[in-house]
Amino acid sequence: VLESLNKKYILGGLTNGNADIKKIGLDRFFDFNFSSSDLNSSKPSPENFHAIIRETERQPFEICHVGDNPSHDVLGAINSGFQAIWFNPTEKKWELEKAEFLEAKNWLEIKDLILNLDQT
Repeated sequence: VLESLNKKYILGGLTNGNADIKKIGLDRFFDFNFSSSDLNSSKPSPENFHAIIRETERQPFEICHVGDNPSHDVLGAINSGFQAIWFNPTEKKWELEKAEFLEAKNWLEIKDLILNLDQT
């Protein structure tokens, strides 16, 4: 899925953790990667999402953030003007404020949702 999406889109990583995409062999699919230590702040801080805007030179509404944390990823992205996909493989119930986002249970669903964003 990442290989396919990388051919059409700019892909980047944004993590509050210490995931090293190079160490796990996924760096070839990503154009950039930011960690909270790189940015001296953590999601859902707008600064984290603004770093993506600066890096990609895209408008917020042109960017879709995929993440598994409802508050840090989904609401953080939405509050920064991004589109959002909640990666929810265990089908948890949304328990936060009402928000407009897409939801996926697996990587193939993520791919389909992203491709469909181009058509809207």
